[in-house]
Amino acid sequence: MSTSTGYVLLLGTDRDAVGEVGTVLQAHGLRVVAAPDAEAGVAHGPAAELVILDRIEGRSDAISLCSRLRMTPGMAQVPILCLAASDDVEERARFLEAGADDVMARPFDARELEARVDALLARGRRSREETAPVGTSEAPVAVPRLVGVLGPKGGSGTTTIAVNTALALAARGERRVALVDLDLQWGDVATQLNVSPRHSISDLARDATALAEPSIVESFAERHASGLSVFAAPMRPDESASVGAEHVGQLLPALRDTYRLTVVDAGSDLDERTLTVFEHVDRLIVPVLPEIPAMRAVRTLLEVLGELEGPSTGIVLVLNHAYPRDMLRRDEIEGALGANRPRAAVRPRPISGGGERR
Repeated sequence: MSTSTGYVLLLGTDRDAVGEVGTVLQAHGLRVVAAPDAEAGVAHGPAAELVILDRIEGRSDAISLCSRLRMTPGMAQVPILCLAASDDVEERARFLEAGADDVMARPFDARELEARVDALLARGRRSREETAPVGTSEAPVAVPRLVGVLGPKGGSGTTTIAVNTALALAARGERRVALVDLDLQWGDVATQLNVSPRHSISDLARDATALAEPSIVESFAERHASGLSVFAAPMRPDESASVGAEHVGQLLPALRDTYRLTVVDAGSDLDERTLTVFEHVDRLIVPVLPEIPAMRAVRTLLEVLGELEGPSTGIVLVLNHAYPRDMLRRDEIEGALGANRPRAAVRPRPISGGGERR
């Protein structure tokens, strides 16, 4: 029997269907609150421990309402379980793309419903505990929503770090993680993840309506087996010119509104588009190779970021041990980059060790 102390919000317009689900959950020891329509669901969703979305009739279907719920303020950490009308794979996939954490098909087994509800409630509690402030006198810790990865020297492992960071976040159970390839000429995020994108960033840039509507932006992503939403770089380098700084400036806020976490592979170029990335990311990861040319490039980047005031919550330097034997020691690198002392508006964090570049 469940030990949850909050309530489960059951949203559906079919009273018989809602009653069937509610009976199972109440017998399992859960407090159930039923919402008769979409507006009531949006109003009560943020206060629930779990939202179960059942049959919906009217102006908004269940898939559209799921997307709306996920984008509602306060719903980022509330799990959503959707009950599909059948075992149709396409319908279940659309629910997941709209932001559902889990999908069950009708008819369902009561024991399976109980097990899935318990798992989602436990995941939701862990997520809230991880993000809750420690103590009552300290301000909440700012959790980055947009993380950029930029290597000022090509071949420093930028894409590998971006891909691995996004995969690690998805593996932790973080809901709604996006990975964006803004290495616009030669980006290979899709290649590393072995996905075949149907659309690219350049396609999205050409669709002004999509950039203005977060729910449409999602349709340009390719779903990876890990759950990541992958926004691929242009298919050809000559298509990168169609993506301007203004497009990047529209895309990143839309992703912040749509996804819990977004990782951006910003490549190695420093242009207007990259500067726009700096304006929007909460944190910037900079790979560091233990060699003099790479060190010079990173130091120059830090100087530029200092003049621009850099990302709002700082820069993380990651030492990439790409060679069998490092040419520079870690303390030499930290001393050269000032990683252990404040620098104007930029405060690089102490260097973290990284794995070998692949």
